[in-house]
Amino acid sequence: MMLLTRLMVCCCFSSVGGFVGPHEGFRKSGRRTAAARASTLEFQTLELPPRLVGKHGFVEELQKENPNLRPSDHGVDIHDFSEGRGVRIQLEKPLEQDDVEELCLVNEFLKVEYWAECRQLVVMMPTNSPTGACRGELLRQVANWAADTELGAVGDSSGAFTFPGGSILAPDVSFLSFDRLDQAASEMTSETAFYRTTPQFVIELLSSGTAKERSDVAEKMTGYMREGVDLGWVVDPFNKSVTIYRRKRGGRYEVRSFSSSCWNRHASA
Repeated sequence: MMLLTRLMVCCCFSSVGGFVGPHEGFRKSGRRTAAARASTLEFQTLELPPRLVGKHGFVEELQKENPNLRPSDHGVDIHDFSEGRGVRIQLEKPLEQDDVEELCLVNEFLKVEYWAECRQLVVMMPTNSPTGACRGELLRQVANWAADTELGAVGDSSGAFTFPGGSILAPDVSFLSFDRLDQAASEMTSETAFYRTTPQFVIELLSSGTAKERSDVAEKMTGYMREGVDLGWVVDPFNKSVTIYRRKRGGRYEVRSFSSSCWNRHASA
């Protein structure tokens, strides 16, 4: 509860180092247009590892399942690529674990994730500067909490996890207990890029506030619960709220939301 209080105050409802949330200027002026929320590129290149480029029929299979893709010299171009909207690339067949890890690593300027259950790649473009500042503040608050409690280590979205079900996901903020971290580190080899384990706690930050993004993040949180994550938070600076997913016994989970109004009532009670 202490950590939740700190995040609610610092990241959603008050100014932090001169920053109060994505597109705050548009909220103050009463203007929140689609152009203010998300930028769109004509296309963005998803680089493919040489092994996949040379694999007979692989690029053709991608095009057949995904009409917004076009072949390029080193991979495929994704057209109509918008911030805050993960582009889903449907795969005809599952990818080998090594190929997925290399695919994530060669695209250093894109966030690439893989959902093994439905054989989908999810590609995200870099977010805007205000979102980056908010993500940095989230990371700082959770890292301070972890240091104070000495319970574990904290990571950001540059470090993905290979989950037990085969998915490779990169939470905006993640927490891993020292015991689980030591175990995962001991199992890494020169052939693996990411910890093959499940973080106990993850946070996802909304960057555009669109209905599509909210739906995608809610689906991602459900996936985290299926993969064994104990606690997940969705931080929404647009509606000034935090939605909490908590896993329960038997594979079930509960969802609760805290907004600025209900939190203020709780604090003043």
